[in-house]
Amino acid sequence: IQTTSVANIFSPSLFARAQLHIRKVFSDDIEDQELIFWTNGLKCCRGEVEICVKQLIPNCTIEIAVRGTEETRTECYALLQQLYTILIARIHISNPGTVFTTNVLSMRSLLEHSKHPHSYTSMEIFEAERTMGMLTPSSPDEDPESICDLLCCGWEGAEITAKSAPYTSIRDIPLQTRVQLCRMLDPPDPFGRDWCLLALQLGLQDEVPEIDMSPDFGSPTNKLLLVWERRCNQNIVSLVDALQSIGRDDVAEEVVNGLSPFNNPNSSLIVNIGGVVATSYLV
Repeated sequence: IQTTSVANIFSPSLFARAQLHIRKVFSDDIEDQELIFWTNGLKCCRGEVEICVKQLIPNCTIEIAVRGTEETRTECYALLQQLYTILIARIHISNPGTVFTTNVLSMRSLLEHSKHPHSYTSMEIFEAERTMGMLTPSSPDEDPESICDLLCCGWEGAEITAKSAPYTSIRDIPLQTRVQLCRMLDPPDPFGRDWCLLALQLGLQDEVPEIDMSPDFGSPTNKLLLVWERRCNQNIVSLVDALQSIGRDDVAEEVVNGLSPFNNPNSSLIVNIGGVVATSYLV
């Protein structure tokens, strides 16, 4: 999890708040569990599973890594998603205006203990989820890596859930992402690639005059999305394709960055872990 620029950083108290919340979530009654905290990190050991959260660059980059045996794939997946969910929730609460992105570390790089592991961008993960579920490695000599291994820790039971993420309804776009979307498309573009051209691409050109002449001062992009939502239950894939078609890859990336790479909120997978509060729901 990293901010998009050095001028756009997390608050200094964010990581400490996240550590405190994680401490409350994990019960002390689990016999084979150990929690270790330090200034810029924490580690949780549960039997053969180990998950580590580190603040690599203070106020800019947070890394989550998990490892275990083949028999503990389910618990690895659940813990990874649980800690990711906690961190994202803390960011939205403590830093609602901070723009960040989620990259996924290469499993192969981690296995090889690479000092600078390769990572896949949110858009690369998104494209893999909507197609064959495979990602092209950094080197042409290496085999592709699968979504199942990267996001689900190899647990095939969660693969379908992960692949449903791109098909999230546009109604479920997070508020922060919707605000960014409006901020980028509302201003007139020198080449006309603003909300008006998006309306044409979505087949809503007849709505442009009414939206443009609306007496209130609301965002025209948001009004356009609301009209689109009412007419048909479209998903993120359709919106991203439309944005790319009008040459706004920057806005498409912003939309994808706002999604959870793990699952569609309408098809969450229930996984319970003993001694961990609130793992019966994963959002």
